[in-house]
Amino acid sequence: MANPVAKAKMRILSGRRRRLATRGFTLVELLVVLTIVALAASLVAPPLGRALGVGQLRSETGDIVTALREARSDAILRGMPVDFVAVGPSRWRLAGRQHDLPAGISYSMSVPPAGHGAAGTTFIRFFPDGRSTGGSVIVRNDRSRRVITVRWLTGHVHAD
Repeated sequence: MANPVAKAKMRILSGRRRRLATRGFTLVELLVVLTIVALAASLVAPPLGRALGVGQLRSETGDIVTALREARSDAILRGMPVDFVAVGPSRWRLAGRQHDLPAGISYSMSVPPAGHGAAGTTFIRFFPDGRSTGGSVIVRNDRSRRVITVRWLTGHVHAD
């Protein structure tokens, strides 16, 4: 008869070997997990792309709001009118410098008759007392749009 202690050791060793042999993953299990991760990523990618487009639209809207507020401040500080000028659907000009909007983003301006200049230019003029000609700027991409309002009496700039 075998020694009972030796039998116990054999049982322990064989249990360890079984546990060591079952550790890790098989190639099939790894492929299944990778397939699931790839499917999940493909479901998340389109909403993420939309979020990036909305973020870029917000950023460009913020740049235009900043430029309009800068124009108002410059008019007050310099004591002379300052114009924010529309130069086509994807470019604007302020104080001699131009800004191009990225591809896929455009804008349009709606201004009163006082905001139309020679050669068909459209502008919002800010005066030294803080007033403006007023108007609105609509910034858009293929999914969304944002509206910036400039009040004529106060020159206040607000984005919706």
